[in-house]
Amino acid sequence: WEEYLKETSSTPAPASCFRQEPPRPPQNNFKPGMKLEAVDKKNPYLICPATIGEVRGDEVFIMFDGWRGAFDYWCKYDSRDVFPVGWCSLTKHSLQPPGNSGKCPPLGGSRRLYEEAV
Repeated sequence: WEEYLKETSSTPAPASCFRQEPPRPPQNNFKPGMKLEAVDKKNPYLICPATIGEVRGDEVFIMFDGWRGAFDYWCKYDSRDVFPVGWCSLTKHSLQPPGNSGKCPPLGGSRRLYEEAV
């Protein structure tokens, strides 16, 4: 960076211009069946309604409501790709409607039980 900034006669944006990252929650409090809003990793500009399918240690399995599993993924519980219900409304970000596969994960259900149902 030093050389590039000198060559382009540029000044870097100071760290004070950026919002500090929030502290990491001390533990994973997610439980299967909890609802949330999550980034679609295949289309990262989309945020969709989702359900926690499973919890393993510090990871959670994100299941997109109304879709058959092609978009589901594992992530760390403190991922910046998951948000509480209402986050999109609060931040004026568009929340996508649930998919229309007709199969939404059951409240409190696990990924295994959901897959057996479809």
